Amino acid sequence: MQLTITTDQDQIVTVDLDANDPVETLKAVLEAETGCPAAQQQLIHNGRQLPASGQTLGGLGLQANDLVMLLRRPAGAGAAPAAAGAAQPQPQQPGDPLNPDGSAKNPEQLMQMLAGNPVQLANLPPQLQAAVRAQDVGRFQAELRSMAEERRKAEEEEARFRRLAEDDPFNPEVQRRLMEAIEQANVYENFDMALEHNPEAFSSVCMLYVKMEVNGFPLKAFIDSGAQMTIMSRSCAERCNLLRLMDRRWQGTAVGVGSAKILGRIHMAQLKCGDHFFPCSITVLDQDGMEFLFGLENLKRHQCCIDLKDNVLRFGSTGAALPFLSEHEIPLTERREAMEDDAPGPSGAAAPAPAAPAPAPAAGAAAPPTTAAPSSGGSGGLPAGWEDKVRRLQELGFSREMCIQALRSTGGLDEEAAALLFGGF
Repeated sequence: MQLTITTDQDQIVTVDLDANDPVETLKAVLEAETGCPAAQQQLIHNGRQLPASGQTLGGLGLQANDLVMLLRRPAGAGAAPAAAGAAQPQPQQPGDPLNPDGSAKNPEQLMQMLAGNPVQLANLPPQLQAAVRAQDVGRFQAELRSMAEERRKAEEEEARFRRLAEDDPFNPEVQRRLMEAIEQANVYENFDMALEHNPEAFSSVCMLYVKMEVNGFPLKAFIDSGAQMTIMSRSCAERCNLLRLMDRRWQGTAVGVGSAKILGRIHMAQLKCGDHFFPCSITVLDQDGMEFLFGLENLKRHQCCIDLKDNVLRFGSTGAALPFLSEHEIPLTERREAMEDDAPGPSGAAAPAPAAPAPAPAAGAAAPPTTAAPSSGGSGGLPAGWEDKVRRLQELGFSREMCIQALRSTGGLDEEAAALLFGGF
């Protein structure tokens, strides 16, 4: 039968014995597994203490999958328990480099020794590592005293828990600690199984990039199906000579894992994918790191398929297939940006609504270049000649409001407005 043994040191041990085995066999197995001598073992089962010897496990009422608690008796028959809330002082060894309060007897020498051993230094807490690297004796001593105080409090807490478990094994706090120990053991077991059967889960994954050209400038585009918009950093837009076309009425905030300021929108730019050219609208963000991100609206518009089997991005609208870049082809700065979850990104960001129209310019001021000045010759407040353009665009299947907005975005050019509308404006 299989028994689960929990110790007062938060250990979980599973043993497989026969019901006819004597209790001495169980104690011998536990001594080998936990290091606790059989003479100091106190076994608790169903609220009662098991005898030290003379009976079989089956005769004591133990059954398969039962839970047994192992408590360690103090060494020596006449050992007096420690006073409540006080830890027994540890005797000083002749070669001990620390004082009773935890500080170093010769801090300069100890710091020099640690600084000369990188492996040992890496195992120290970060605060102590910083003190050693800065050669700050005062901070080094303070950190050592703090560590000694924490260690003393932990020992006091452990001693208190042992006394509590000996007095009442079914105390709620004792049961809670045992449950935490069992849960932690399950976590460690799950971790070990993952290391053995699913080791690839612990490796990093290279993000998806392809080579494109925007306005004639070659770029490495990050493919993100979780981003609603296609975005570009301000520095990249300036390098591609696109800032002159940015409409600042589309300012706002992109919100996803983090947030970033939207500077505006480039309503139409030339995008080259393989041997094919497309019109593409781009939102410009006031952030660096991710130069160009190809978002979901263009992935859907061109019926793209992220083919991980052949490692290509397929364009259903043209049949083009762009290979994904290997990790060494991705710029190091963008590689880090894509892998950091805490970096502000547009993934999942909602498309910003255009800002409210600016107040009318003062007398003599030039009108915004993206909005044509109204003329009395037009109907419904539209510039002269726009009604015919709106009607022709409506015949293509678009609403009047969309046609007017497209014309305003292109400065009244009906052919460019049609391309903008067909591009998913």
